[in-house]
Amino acid sequence: RLQNSLEKFNLDSSFGSSSELMMPTDKCTTIAVGRAASMDGSCLNTHTADCAEFDWRINKVPARDWPEGSMRPVYILTGEYPRQVREDRGFTWSEENLENVSHTCNDNKNSFFDTTDIGRKGFGINENQRLNWKQIKDTKRDILGYIPQVPHTFALIEGLYGIMNEHQVAVGESTCAAKIFNGPKGFLGSTALLEVSELSQIALERARTRTAREAITVMGQLAERHGYYSAEWDLQRAGLDMVLGEAGEALTVTDPLEAWVFHILPDDTGTSAVWVSSRGIMNE
Repeated sequence: RLQNSLEKFNLDSSFGSSSELMMPTDKCTTIAVGRAASMDGSCLNTHTADCAEFDWRINKVPARDWPEGSMRPVYILTGEYPRQVREDRGFTWSEENLENVSHTCNDNKNSFFDTTDIGRKGFGINENQRLNWKQIKDTKRDILGYIPQVPHTFALIEGLYGIMNEHQVAVGESTCAAKIFNGPKGFLGSTALLEVSELSQIALERARTRTAREAITVMGQLAERHGYYSAEWDLQRAGLDMVLGEAGEALTVTDPLEAWVFHILPDDTGTSAVWVSSRGIMNE
């Protein structure tokens, strides 16, 4: 798949090497502590979301029951403020809560927002596509697709990623390197709907047994079924080193009793995912 991508963009394997590009210095860090390693027997989980540009707002999503046959929208990964304008997920992302922005999107000649080359981590909307925020919400161009909704979703706190739900299942995130990358649905034949931001939020909504283990199972199964894409995928803009450097994800996932690490990357078909998890040794 990497070779196909290089050929598609007329690139060779040396394109975008670290000698040619200035790699960003901002890097995420995540830390998990098992209950046997903490002074009071608690599991601890924290991380820094060190993105170049980022919507730093925190949102509370209420618990909710859903009618039979409901579908959950899956949004494209974006970071620049406001990364989402929507009314179905708490007040924070609503149009009413927009502050200090005009109703015309910020100019950014390095960014874009359309259905063929979809916006990417840390970037917003192209100067040639000045859609106002209401138009974005109404036309739903930031929605990649839909997955079946469950009958009940738990309350949670979220930022760019899921943070913690009402049962104290918590997530920390750090993008990491992988040898396979993928873009969202429509990128070089990809059908992938999910990246780690939406995936971590869905896991906290749906961890049915209220445990880290179940949250990991939810993420893995959904990524296999609906496809997983990387935080960065634009070879022409970012270069090969950066694309592969952000192709995978590492999540620390904890509940009051256990701490886990979850790794995920795209598969080589662009339609599924490869993932693995491990329970921390300091849980007992």
